[in-house]
Amino acid sequence: MTHEEFELAAGADPTSLSEQAAEHLARCPQCAQYHAEMLKLEARLGPALRIPVETPRSPARMRARMWPYGIAAAFALAAALVATFLTVYPQDALAHAVAMHVEREPQEFASSAPEDPAGLARVMTDAGVQMLPGGPSVSYARSCPLRGHTVPHLVVQSSQGPVVVLVMTHESVPSRRAFNDHGYHGVLIPTARGSLAVLSADPQNLDEVVSAVESRIHYLD
Repeated sequence: MTHEEFELAAGADPTSLSEQAAEHLARCPQCAQYHAEMLKLEARLGPALRIPVETPRSPARMRARMWPYGIAAAFALAAALVATFLTVYPQDALAHAVAMHVEREPQEFASSAPEDPAGLARVMTDAGVQMLPGGPSVSYARSCPLRGHTVPHLVVQSSQGPVVVLVMTHESVPSRRAFNDHGYHGVLIPTARGSLAVLSADPQNLDEVVSAVESRIHYLD
């Protein structure tokens, strides 16, 4: 089982894992942390779906009339809890997913030679984007799965060293957010269509790469 397959299984129901998922969980610290986060979310939502909607003294007719309202109230509270979670934690969850993904591909930093232009173009086009010419050299370009979507995974050679860039057209963030996760220093950037994740293994000023990459991305219709 891959990390991505485990995340899909745990995201669907973290309290009931298959034997294969449980085996993966036992030997993967990164997925263990993801599973713990999903269990926390489950703990927040569970009580909302167990709200009592009647009392022992309620007449049968009143119970029948109030039942739909109780169900509606339970789901409304559950929706509110989900909305709160998605408002407070989404960028943290996205940053964590990005850092975990980069940690699984250490080979990306090995080369500083420019990526084949045709390969770079193919990776970008597959995601509905185009990288305009100019700017820092791209030494690595692959199409990678991330949270249910395929994203361009790039390594850009900045003046301070290699920097990872993920072009995430399906991930929206409300504002710029710096993060440190799994030993990576990065930033999430909202864009015209989705967002960028820019991160490095060593602390450095990422604005150079952010500006250069953001200005070169063209979204295809």
